[in-house]
Amino acid sequence: MSVLLKNAPVYYALAQAKFNPVAAMAKFSTDIQETMRRAGFTVYEVEDIQNVDYGTLNDGETAQPVVTTNKNWFFTKPDRSCGYVLGQDFLSFQSTDYLDREQFFRSLCDGLKIVHEVVQLERVFRLGIRYLNAVIPAEGESVHQYLNPKIQGVDFGLPILGGLWEAGYRTESGGLLIAKVYQAPNSPLGFPQDLIPRSVQLMPRFQREKPFTHAVFDMDLFVEESMPVDTAAIYEKLLSFHGDLARCFQAIATPHAFAQWE
Repeated sequence: MSVLLKNAPVYYALAQAKFNPVAAMAKFSTDIQETMRRAGFTVYEVEDIQNVDYGTLNDGETAQPVVTTNKNWFFTKPDRSCGYVLGQDFLSFQSTDYLDREQFFRSLCDGLKIVHEVVQLERVFRLGIRYLNAVIPAEGESVHQYLNPKIQGVDFGLPILGGLWEAGYRTESGGLLIAKVYQAPNSPLGFPQDLIPRSVQLMPRFQREKPFTHAVFDMDLFVEESMPVDTAAIYEKLLSFHGDLARCFQAIATPHAFAQWE
């Protein structure tokens, strides 16, 4: 992750900035969409998100759920390789064609600048980065050749049907890094249950019609910190956070894996 890999295993990347809630975001979405369109993000979609709040219940009380509906706005490139997701309190940049961290983080900051110029945000309160990496062994190879033995579980002779390794770490920046490895002996390449992307499409090399043996390496880092909406400073912060992700990636993948990805 610290050097450019010719055959990088990243099949989905997400960077997000959370800011003060803007109840009138729908009113601003038209102006934001026009600027995004001129920047090349011409595919425009709107999604309704329902939230159910059961409140705080005391003994003997019956739940009275309150259902609210919020909107998310999607601004995506025509080839569906990348785009923005805007909510009332966040902006995400998602990509299935990840090239390098500088370009990726700059894209989030460019979008945040567009939103800020229209909305006049107050503060950014949280920054997050997430990478999904597909570990796909070549013919004659095994997933085990790509992953650190310490995360592969116990081998006692029976064929594995699937598995999950997970650990949490406190980062040098005071954030939280959650690392997971999903082993999938015979399944399609997919997404974790808490992350179902919309509007973007996987690159052809990751699209397979039939189930196959692989693993998914999921890294999720976020830092909660109140900061001004200064996109240059936010860009530098994202770059500094990336070092923790790179160390995690290098610890879990083996030298054999890097030799195949370079």
